[in-house]
Amino acid sequence: MDQLLITAEVFIIGAVTGVLMKKTTDYLVRQRVKTLTNHQLSGSVTDTIFWAMLNATIWLVFVKLNGLEPKTLECMLLFSICVILSAVDISIKKIPNELVLMTIFVGGAFIITGQPIASIGMNIFGLVIGFIIFFLPAIIGKGAGWGDVKYACCGWFLFGCLWNNFCDYDNDFFSDDLYSIPDH
Repeated sequence: MDQLLITAEVFIIGAVTGVLMKKTTDYLVRQRVKTLTNHQLSGSVTDTIFWAMLNATIWLVFVKLNGLEPKTLECMLLFSICVILSAVDISIKKIPNELVLMTIFVGGAFIITGQPIASIGMNIFGLVIGFIIFFLPAIIGKGAGWGDVKYACCGWFLFGCLWNNFCDYDNDFFSDDLYSIPDH
């Protein structure tokens, strides 16, 4: 019964968050354009239901795969922010600073509370790599704007910690036992 209750709670909270995501997207688009036209991902009750079901379903997948852990909550929140950011970017070709700051706040809070402080250096390294990769296309105007550079830096900062996990040679993935021939 507890599992059913958790599933229902995650689905309801995910759906409500999905509706709020749609409202946030509509607001951010309206704040940045002079003419109020319906953008591609807005305009009807069906769109609102789509946003609610999409977010609720993805949140359920995250919880089913990883359980109710802080890292799962981080992934759910960052996914929701990325969906809003993508919808705004698709609609008006702009990445709002509010969403970049929200991503840094959510990801940074989980980085600080969930990792040893020594691994923050990998996050800063990720920020630098993200800047380097997106800087040149933004300078020459080939498919990336400055909003893309901002968000790439933000994303690479947050995922720098994942690089730290891949470089951990004490990990079982890199151990000799994984490749050894088992005795029968």
